[in-house]
Amino acid sequence: GRAFLGIGTGHTAMRIMGLKPMKPAAFREYLRTVRGLLHGEEVEFTHDGVTRPIRFQNREMGFIGFEPPVPIHVAANGPRALEIAGELGDGRICAGAEPLGVMARNLDRVKAGAAKAGRSLPEDFHASTLTFYCAMKPGEKVSDPHIVEEIGAQVGATLHYWWEHARIVGHDGFVPDYARDDWELYNRFLKDLGIPDDRMHLRVHQGHCSYLPEAEHRFVTPAMVQATGGLVGEPDLIVERIRAMEAAGCREIVLLPPKAVDRRNFRRFAEEIMPKFR
Repeated sequence: GRAFLGIGTGHTAMRIMGLKPMKPAAFREYLRTVRGLLHGEEVEFTHDGVTRPIRFQNREMGFIGFEPPVPIHVAANGPRALEIAGELGDGRICAGAEPLGVMARNLDRVKAGAAKAGRSLPEDFHASTLTFYCAMKPGEKVSDPHIVEEIGAQVGATLHYWWEHARIVGHDGFVPDYARDDWELYNRFLKDLGIPDDRMHLRVHQGHCSYLPEAEHRFVTPAMVQATGGLVGEPDLIVERIRAMEAAGCREIVLLPPKAVDRRNFRRFAEEIMPKFR
């Protein structure tokens, strides 16, 4: 069927509450439990220190089907999560900013995790990329209002990630030099808001992947678009990028446009890009 379960450690779900994502060990145990249940198995489940066997009840009533099993696609970027994706997943979801060389190496890590668990992944193991798209015409700029409307939310999400990661590792050396000015401007913008640190996550993640607050439109610059790594540019360049992603192991493009323009964005991709792959 067309249904699959996409699952991750909660980078977005937990961060927007000011909390940390699940740790790899806990995530693996959660994934083991879910995978077993979706395959119709009885599994051991531990809650509050108590372990019990669990399974889907009343299966004879046909409320849930196990054939074919629902595929599990794991959102994974770190080394341990990639291994877990190979051990217990049926596919991998990566972020669109992942360089092509890293994408290929990460797929190798997934395969290594599978091998360690005694699994052999198929050659067409499902690897998808969560990204965004905007076909530009000659003369258009990323700062043009209609372009910002299409891509601004994802640029904002990159800044959100940088803000979170800098707090975790204690420095911002991971920010590319070409985007350093935009990053520093964003930090000054946040500081000038005067929001207490224990509430800042509520403001930072406003509009996350859904829209970009108007006060942050200034951060949609060529440098930030480059750092965010979406499918942005003239159609032929986008097609070239997608073919390179395919060569690196990507099997599916998952578009995440802002809610206000999602139908228009999907339609343009279907009309301007998809025909070039038929």
